[in-house]
Amino acid sequence: MSSAGQEQNNKPNQTSSITLKIRSQNGNEILYNVKPSIKFRKIMNHYCNRQSLQINTVVFLFDGRRLRDEQTPKDLGMEDGDEIDAMLHQIGGKWQALNKKPNEPTILSLKVNSQDGEEVLYRAKPTTKLSKLMNDYCNRHSFPINSIAFVFDGRRLRDEDTPESLKMEDGDEIDALIHQTGA
Repeated sequence: MSSAGQEQNNKPNQTSSITLKIRSQNGNEILYNVKPSIKFRKIMNHYCNRQSLQINTVVFLFDGRRLRDEQTPKDLGMEDGDEIDAMLHQIGGKWQALNKKPNEPTILSLKVNSQDGEEVLYRAKPTTKLSKLMNDYCNRHSFPINSIAFVFDGRRLRDEDTPESLKMEDGDEIDALIHQTGA
């Protein structure tokens, strides 16, 4: 009787659904509530259609491994809340953003690290002047703007610098250092 009870308890788990998150390179996320037995082909096609992308231009990764059409979440032991990365193939050595509109600018995620280990995340267009980010950081922390030195790749940032002029990439980090004057 106890084994029959266990079988009945297992049946709902076999047909229950899990939520998977597909994250694009620019940070956009789409949630899919799916059965563990669904073929990834169906999820991939739906994602690409929704993003106006051709299926052959996107690679889907789970834990760094490429997903195949015929695999299922159950095959990979996926659980509720697992994330799949949607990455565009590199064409001609250049990264293409996962934007629907070709004229829409790429948004970069930049992290500002304080000396005490605090991290503040910012999103910026490549052409945004970094003075905007620096002023916001100082305002949030009630610091005078001239009391903090913002450093990227060993170089102090200037107001007119932009992510584009510094060749910044998504995920780059800026250090916010207390500017010490006098002795």
